[in-house]
Amino acid sequence: MSLLGGGRFAIIDGQHRATAALLHPAIREVPCWIVTADDAAQARAFVGINSAVTQMSPIQLYHAGVAAGTPDAAGAEKCAEAAGVFGAATVSAMRFKGIVDGLPEGANVDFAAPPEEEGRAELRSGRSRFRLATLAVKDYPDLMSVTPAVTLALPKGAMKHLLSARWAASYEATRYYLNGLFFHRAGDRLAATATDGHRLAFVPVDLPDAGEGMEDAPHGGAGYIVPNEAVKALVPLVEDRACRLTFSDRAMEAEIEVAGDIGPVTYRSKLVDGTFPDYARVIPARGAHGGEAEIDTARLLQALKACSVALNAVENEKHKPSPGVLLKLSNGVLRVEAKGDFGEAGEDEMDIGWAGGETAFGVNWRYLAAAAEAVDDSLMRLWPGDGGDPMRIEPKTDDGRVFVVMPMRV
Repeated sequence: MSLLGGGRFAIIDGQHRATAALLHPAIREVPCWIVTADDAAQARAFVGINSAVTQMSPIQLYHAGVAAGTPDAAGAEKCAEAAGVFGAATVSAMRFKGIVDGLPEGANVDFAAPPEEEGRAELRSGRSRFRLATLAVKDYPDLMSVTPAVTLALPKGAMKHLLSARWAASYEATRYYLNGLFFHRAGDRLAATATDGHRLAFVPVDLPDAGEGMEDAPHGGAGYIVPNEAVKALVPLVEDRACRLTFSDRAMEAEIEVAGDIGPVTYRSKLVDGTFPDYARVIPARGAHGGEAEIDTARLLQALKACSVALNAVENEKHKPSPGVLLKLSNGVLRVEAKGDFGEAGEDEMDIGWAGGETAFGVNWRYLAAAAEAVDDSLMRLWPGDGGDPMRIEPKTDDGRVFVVMPMRV
């Protein structure tokens, strides 16, 4: 408690206990601790005490419900008993899946985690036996224990489209804040952005109605970074299905509609705890360097892969060839040149739509090929950089997607 003046006190912690004591006829007084603090200090103490609330996991709430005899928990307990399921255990999902995937199709599986064998579980199928290590159920995290900040209803195909930006994400541990997809609002669009510092992908979709409440300040880091591991797991689940996407300040949940009697599949993951950089600074404007090239996407991929053979002609543990190729644009022609470290060389030419002057620049052929594959259109537009500036790439069909590839010295 803190003294307010005039014989009055403010209760900083213990409001519920004080109210309960006031309502109890046999309690006339309760002990308290009086501190001296100004309004600001009282407010800070109030926030600190009342925000540090111990969250209960679903498992803990379930067992409490069983003990209390609540209808929902009791019904779940009866269903589990009828199915021969008793108790709970936490095991490695990847190991469990690996074992089950290796069993014959249609095989029956029995799973048990006897209490007397703490830390172990057993899986049986026919004459096969497997043992798995277990973790304490109480330690299993409740990833969505905080109040959701926003829930977005995405139509069929939208989530798959957003996840297509994953090819540009970083896997470098030192820059952990780039290890995932950055979901954010960009004006009237919901966008996913990924970059590793050498390439960038920006993929938008129409903003769902609930997205109007999202902060429109992506360049200030306003958004949610979904880690690469979660993105990888979501890709085969989402496909072209509708998805309900929920974000909190530290976790995400994707509820994916599945046809048939299976019902929705729910996937949860923690978010990357970091701030995504201001990616807009590295996206060049259209026509920033005097010209736009219109290129046959499949033909460019063919040329890049063919010329890369010269770069990889001699590769071993002691020699890692450079992935750099030289692109030359002039008079409606794109020329791709590659030179190996031991005299190997390759070149290819193709007709393109190009009204600019002669220009040449080096690029990592793998990064450019990945961007061309992500274009997913028969024609792509390319704005070459000037000197050390990045190049901008878009599909011919203008759908808001933007890809960026940084140049390299060749």
